[in-house]
Amino acid sequence: MITNDDIIKTLESLDSIFPEIEGYNWYLNIPNVIVNMTPDATAFSNRISQAALTDENADTTIKEVLKIFQDAKKEFIWIVGPNSTPTTLGERLLNHGCKNIINTFGMYIESIPEETENNNLIRTVEHTDDNLEPLIKVMEKGFAIPYENAKQYNEMLQRSQFHVRTRYYLSYVEANPAPVAVSYLTYVPNKKIVYLSGAATIPEFRGRGIYKATLVKRLQDAQKDGIYIGIVSADQTTSAPTCRKFGFTQVCEFRVFSK
Repeated sequence: MITNDDIIKTLESLDSIFPEIEGYNWYLNIPNVIVNMTPDATAFSNRISQAALTDENADTTIKEVLKIFQDAKKEFIWIVGPNSTPTTLGERLLNHGCKNIINTFGMYIESIPEETENNNLIRTVEHTDDNLEPLIKVMEKGFAIPYENAKQYNEMLQRSQFHVRTRYYLSYVEANPAPVAVSYLTYVPNKKIVYLSGAATIPEFRGRGIYKATLVKRLQDAQKDGIYIGIVSADQTTSAPTCRKFGFTQVCEFRVFSK
């Protein structure tokens, strides 16, 4: 039986499940914190999490991390979860000039609600072609990030497949032949849990139920593989309300800081 504590620990570990891929991502050797750096300079490409620091060494470690990224001329996000320590970590990051840019809810669902209806105007399909270009272009527009960042992310996932299985999805609306949304389904290693990540819809197609359609398709595919627990880290102001209505249960909160 998987407990809420198992779900929380899995959510907190997501930034360290992918292996180092030469030229794409690597982990810095800083004690008691996970620091994942990429060639990209933008914040969401460089992630810090799972801090197990103390009142005595927290500020020293924060200063060390800040200097590394400052010298590299890169931005980063630092994710503070329910088990991050010390308990004052968020306030310390603020004191060092970081900003709390977003908060997310860690949520899970055990099965697709029986009353779920499919929207026949939306079609979400798995993208099995080795050509990543359609995924990259939709991610670029949906997340409003540079093309190279989207390319880097998708290529990293592709090269990690031997270690961490991720499935790619594109969504279409009836009157538009080109994909309008992208989403991903990552199988958490050594657990019967899938992570529903990276969902982004091109702005002019939002508000039509596309995100919900991606949840349905990905969870259906996971269940065909015998996995019934899906987890998300959902933006409190956008995707979290949809997830809650869909049937997800909130188990924790993450504060995301950047500099």
